[in-house]
Amino acid sequence: MKRKYGLVLEGGALRGLFSAGVLDYFMEKNVVFPYVVGVSAGACNAISYISGQIDRTRRSMMHEGNDSYYGKTALKRCGRIIDLDLVMEEYPYKQYPFDFAAYFSSGIEREYVVTNMQSGKDEYFTDLHDEKRLINIVKASSSMPIVSNPVYIGGTPYLDGSLAEPVPVKRAFLKGCQKCVVVLTKPEGYGAKDTLRNNATMRLIYRKYPNLLETYSIRKSVYLSRMKLLTYLERAGMAYVIRPSIPEIGKLEADETKLKAYYAHGYETAKRRYEDIIRFLGEDKVVRDDQGDEA
Repeated sequence: MKRKYGLVLEGGALRGLFSAGVLDYFMEKNVVFPYVVGVSAGACNAISYISGQIDRTRRSMMHEGNDSYYGKTALKRCGRIIDLDLVMEEYPYKQYPFDFAAYFSSGIEREYVVTNMQSGKDEYFTDLHDEKRLINIVKASSSMPIVSNPVYIGGTPYLDGSLAEPVPVKRAFLKGCQKCVVVLTKPEGYGAKDTLRNNATMRLIYRKYPNLLETYSIRKSVYLSRMKLLTYLERAGMAYVIRPSIPEIGKLEADETKLKAYYAHGYETAKRRYEDIIRFLGEDKVVRDDQGDEA
C-alpha cells in the first residue's frame, strides 16, 4: 500500500505569503501531496496549490493592480477592516481567475478548518463539485474574529479555523498520513499573542457564544502545545517543518517591500531545502512528471 503524505498549512493572514512562496516552488517542481489540510490563510494557499496556479496566491494577497482588500480602503468601502467579499467573491471570477475545473478534477484529498461559533470546536469541510460552497468554506476558514463577519454554512455560523485549531497536524495523521510536511508562517519561538483589549472586544461582540469565548481564551496554550507536538514529530521523523527564519511581518502588513521579501523568503527556503524534503519523504512518489503521472 502506498504511503500517504500530508501537507499542513498554517494561517496568519498576510504572513501566508511565506507559504505562497513555498508552494509556488513545490508547484514548479511538480511536488504533489495526496492530502492537504489548510486553515485560514493556509486554506487560501491550499486551493491555488491544488488547482496548480503558480503565483495566484501572491498576486491576490498583494492585490496587484486592484484596490486593497484590507485597511482604510476596505473600511471606507464596506465598513470592515477586511473585505472578504471582494477576496472570495470577486477575485476568483474577475481579478485573479480561479481554475475551478482543475481544482475539482485534482485527485488530492483536501480539507479546510473552520471554527463552529456555537460549539467552539474545529470542524473540517471540503467540496468536490460546488463552486459557491467551496468559496464559502474557504471564506469561513479565513474570517478573522472582530474584523470579519461570521460565515454561515448549513445555517451554522463559523469563524476563522485557527481559533480552534491553529496547526491541524493532528488531523493529517488521523486521516492516515504517515509523514507530514508542515508549513508555518511565523519563526521559531513565536508565541500566540493575546491582549486584554482583544479579550474585552471578543467578550462584547461574541457574548452570545460562550463556547467560542472559551476557545479563544485558551488559544495561546493550544498554539504552544502544537509547537511542542511538532518538535516531538520532527524528532520522531514524522514531520518536516518549514518556517520563516526572518522576523515575522504583521498580519495586515502594509509595507510592500516586506510583503515581497516574505514571499521570496518562502520560495528560497523551499528551494534550499527541497532535496532534504524529498529525502525526508523517503521516495519520489510525491514528484510527478509533466503529464501528471507519478515518477
